[in-house]
Amino acid sequence: MLAFFFAAISGYLVWNYGSSNNPISGLTLTTLVVTALIMVLMGVDQQHGGVAAVLGVAAIVCVAAAVAGEMLQDLKAGHILAVRPGKCS
Repeated sequence: MLAFFFAAISGYLVWNYGSSNNPISGLTLTTLVVTALIMVLMGVDQQHGGVAAVLGVAAIVCVAAAVAGEMLQDLKAGHILAVRPGKCS
């Protein structure tokens, strides 16, 4: 669920402000903190794979945010240049 939410945030910020403002690091750190808090509240500790789970979730969110930002930047550039995918010859 965090991946969808943060991908939408990343896409919105790239669409609104440009590719240099893709906040992948901030979204990944926020995911680490939120996921770690959820795991602690659920009672998961280091012996039960808590660290690996938190890092796995953060990796997935990081990749989702990066792909969303890159895709919307490509679509934005195509829209500005009036490029249509079928007419790329």
